Amino acid sequence: MRKDKRKKNTYYLTIRNAVIFWYFVHFGLPIGKKRELSIPRCIKSNNELFLHYLAGLSDTDGHNYGKRIQLKQKFKKFLDEITDKLSQININCTPPKVNYTKSKPFYYIRFDNKLPLRRPGSTAGSASAL
Repeated sequence: MRKDKRKKNTYYLTIRNAVIFWYFVHFGLPIGKKRELSIPRCIKSNNELFLHYLAGLSDTDGHNYGKRIQLKQKFKKFLDEITDKLSQININCTPPKVNYTKSKPFYYIRFDNKLPLRRPGSTAGSASAL
């Protein structure tokens, strides 16, 4: 385990165990570089798990803008899937918009920071509790 020096509450965990590796593959995490991401089926079908998943995404790929959270990704299709799921649970979300960083397209969405992504009093990540 090592701390990310760029972020206050981010750590990297490397597990070199084949059983744990295949456990994550079984639940839909692709092998190798992550391209054409999608929400794993077991998470998509469970609203509570989805909120935990969204909390992790917000911690790693999100920014807190007061009452809004912005989530940034390379893949528009993945953000389309996130916006569809957010609308199913009645959370206001913008459609994916494009922005360019070093001439490369990145997509982002913004949604209300009203979600119970963290326990009250938690200081972890960009999605703070209300």
